[in-house]
Amino acid sequence: MRKTKPKKRIILPDPKFNDVLVTRFVNSLMFDGKKSIAFKIIYDALDIVEKKMKDNELSALDVWKKALINITPQVEVKSRRVGGANFQVPMEIRPERKVAISMRNLIIFSKKRSGHSTAEKLAAFKMYIVNLPHFQGILSHFMQPGKIFGDELSEKVRVVACIDFPNMVHSEMLEDTVGKKVWKTVQTQLNSQEDDAQLIFWGPEEDIGTALDTIQERCLMAFSGVPNETRKSFENGTTIFERVLPGADRMYPDTDSAPIPLEDAVLKELSEHLPVLVVDRMEQMKQWNVPEDTYTFILKNNLVPLLERIQNELGVPARFTASLLGHTLKHMQGKYPALPDFSVQKVYDLLAFLVKKKLDLAIAKRMLLHLYQHPKMDYESILVTIGFKEIPMDEILLKLPFLIKKYTDTRTSDNEGAGVRWVMGNLSTLALGNVSLSDLSKRILF
Repeated sequence: MRKTKPKKRIILPDPKFNDVLVTRFVNSLMFDGKKSIAFKIIYDALDIVEKKMKDNELSALDVWKKALINITPQVEVKSRRVGGANFQVPMEIRPERKVAISMRNLIIFSKKRSGHSTAEKLAAFKMYIVNLPHFQGILSHFMQPGKIFGDELSEKVRVVACIDFPNMVHSEMLEDTVGKKVWKTVQTQLNSQEDDAQLIFWGPEEDIGTALDTIQERCLMAFSGVPNETRKSFENGTTIFERVLPGADRMYPDTDSAPIPLEDAVLKELSEHLPVLVVDRMEQMKQWNVPEDTYTFILKNNLVPLLERIQNELGVPARFTASLLGHTLKHMQGKYPALPDFSVQKVYDLLAFLVKKKLDLAIAKRMLLHLYQHPKMDYESILVTIGFKEIPMDEILLKLPFLIKKYTDTRTSDNEGAGVRWVMGNLSTLALGNVSLSDLSKRILF
């Protein structure tokens, strides 16, 4: 095993833009040590972009950086061996690795494009902005588990127009990589109304026409209503879109199944139980003061109704439940393999147990870890496992004078908050679940 970590090399900024990111890209692009040629390629590509975007507020360098952001992955799947079986676990990518992957992808896909030089290939894409009248709330509408209408448009463009991912961004993405300032500029240029949606897509010039036709065709279909029959879905409720090929090579194996008729009675029943629009759910979470970094997890897993139910029936603030699900549970799902006996309903049961026992809700995070790994474990046993003991508030407060005196006699810091933190560190194990830690800290006076 290596004893010492290798020293991180200092990368110098490039001579033209004085930007370290450009130098990193050149190092990835460089072949056989010919760095000057790599610099010439990227500079020529940016010059071509500059000529094509004369009236744009962004510089060619900014456009290139935004292109890198658009193709930057957030998670990657890694293999983990648990109990003799391999599991593909999604893991968050380190910031440095994100940049490396996005640069590598940009170089790989640019080499596949048609063009006379690498610089032309890097700058070959045309970018178009499209306004979709009266489309607000439709692009973010979930068409199937984990996929919104905007994802379906992107997949159709990939299949029909042969433009590889990533090929578009839109104004209702759950994770906005473009920024509100850019969308404001786009809306101004297109004279958009409040109920309009916008999308930006890009690709080789020869494929743009096909992509536009595909987007227009699918968006018009969104207003024509539900078809009389639909394709048979997979067991998990999802479907796929693939190109139809002639003969035995066709990629529609599920179209051999008989059509599934949709009767008027079925459509009427479905219309009476339509889900709430994503934009409305996001507004609802804003009113609850839910942390924004939990929105994606909560919306993808359709957990807003659970937040609402817990708040209405148990009186637990939606903000707390959202943090428990979007932070704690999300972390556990990325770290531990999923077990079939665990479901989000158990989170409701856990909070109901704590409310009934009149325990402080802060202990739910520790209990959820054991509940996720052992779904059949009862809540009393989990309390025993984590070493919880019910202690009255008065008994905990009796320990304060001794701890305050001990810290005063041995203190080594002049920081006023250090004493509070030291005392809380000694009391947190006893206090967790019995009293509110924030209320307890306010009672510590030096």
